[in-house]
Amino acid sequence: MILASSLEGQGCRVLDDEFVAHRFRLACESGSAAGLSLLLDPDVTAFFDSGGTLPRAARPICGIAETTTAVLDLLVGAAISVQSVNGRAGLVVRCCDRVSAVASFSVCAGLVTEIWLVVNPDKLRHWN
Repeated sequence: MILASSLEGQGCRVLDDEFVAHRFRLACESGSAAGLSLLLDPDVTAFFDSGGTLPRAARPICGIAETTTAVLDLLVGAAISVQSVNGRAGLVVRCCDRVSAVASFSVCAGLVTEIWLVVNPDKLRHWN
């Protein structure tokens, strides 16, 4: 796994994440696979922490096509806001006025290289 701190030393800017988070939100809210795909690095990896509630996401998901499908399946139609997640711009997803997912990103050269989506209800308790 590549950590954001290691990417910063490779010329990647953490400041890109707020801009990308807003574009990511818009693509998810509109269900735009094409729009979301444009934000993803070809080698993007998505990690889902579901606490076993999403069997398909038990392993990391790699590549633009599979990541786009998995993210849109989970987020399309939800109320999404850009908020601070672990000290950086991320997404907070609400369903029925409760936080149902939290997403954070690693961004390099304006593209999302890693996505962490927490949908584990036990880990989301402090958000509700």
